[in-house]
Amino acid sequence: MVWAGVFANPALYLRAAPCTPGLAQLACNTSTSAPPTTSSITAPSLVPGAYFLFADGRTTGHRGPFELTVDLYELPDAGTCATPHPLTFSGGVARAEGNTRFLNDGFTATCAPSGGGGEHVYRFDNPSPQDLTLTVSAPGGAPILSLVQGVCAGAGVSCSIGPPNRQVTVPGLAAGTYTLVVEAQAPFNASEFALMATLGAVDAGSLLSGDTCFNPEPLNLSNGTSGTASVTATTTGYFKETGTNACSSGGADRIFTFETTSQRTITATITSTTSGFRPTLIHRRDLCPNERANDSCRETAADGGLPVLTVTAPAGRHYLVVDGAWAEAGDFTLQVSVQ
Repeated sequence: MVWAGVFANPALYLRAAPCTPGLAQLACNTSTSAPPTTSSITAPSLVPGAYFLFADGRTTGHRGPFELTVDLYELPDAGTCATPHPLTFSGGVARAEGNTRFLNDGFTATCAPSGGGGEHVYRFDNPSPQDLTLTVSAPGGAPILSLVQGVCAGAGVSCSIGPPNRQVTVPGLAAGTYTLVVEAQAPFNASEFALMATLGAVDAGSLLSGDTCFNPEPLNLSNGTSGTASVTATTTGYFKETGTNACSSGGADRIFTFETTSQRTITATITSTTSGFRPTLIHRRDLCPNERANDSCRETAADGGLPVLTVTAPAGRHYLVVDGAWAEAGDFTLQVSVQ
């Protein structure tokens, strides 16, 4: 990133060795706004070698002091169409997590023929005709889910572009080998994601109650639609389903649900019994899978003070999410009052 403090139109461009005038840039960007301005570039999947980064002005009259920040990220092994990662099912359930940031775009989804962003590629075998359900959560984006027969160039079975949290079902998926691609809609739409796939009948205990917005755990209030409830549980081993803009989140989470028949004041408190686990409480109404819809949240304070969440909300379906700051998970006791 180049920041120009006193001149407009800073330019930033990257070349591979040798540093020869006239060579094509690997990445280039020029800002055209008034100072102070910012110019930034992204160069995904650089091979090992020497590179030259130029901080320049658009013309000879554009010059001045600047600050330069460079971040290098080691790319994950995301799988490719030639070497996909195996998606392994246990008890009818398979899980995967990743990040589409800075990855190559080597696949074209049928529902996004103009192209997308970076991708993770998985392959699995379906031994007999049965239903396939895909659940994806990507708090920072809305990835494309593509399912094709055999290899990447095979016949398309399903292609989905939708909200950050969504569930796609392919009924009666025929026996065979399939490739599943999780792809960012565009490079600027890249994000972390969590993927869960289920095939056919799921073994008891493989799909945990409260694991996703599509399988929330009922919170049994003492008076049905009001009163109190207390739950001692854990987020360890659970899906990283959701997040919130207003509080630190991004860990595994557990999702509880209840319903009210009139406007109520909801108070939720939580205590943690796992060292290092800093819980975050999130409240949502009606549309849990719609990322960040109707959010209210409280997170663990810097001094370790545990969150207390209080909201007054109209009648309807409510969701309480126990999340963790960053990638944390652990044991907790949740106490809820609905009055």
